[in-house]
Amino acid sequence: MGKKSSFRFVALLVSIRHLITCALYFYLVWQFENFANHNAFELISMERVRYYNNRYSNY
Repeated sequence: MGKKSSFRFVALLVSIRHLITCALYFYLVWQFENFANHNAFELISMERVRYYNNRYSNY
């Protein structure tokens, strides 16, 4: 019983750390988008959208 609860506690810690890491990553990306050149990001996102539209419109 004790081993199972400790495993659950470790899993909770790992999930919390994962959430914090994801939040930090998205915050850094957001800051970088705010201060960097917007045209490059818009170009990349538009190319990605166009690629997926071309890929999935055939089906």
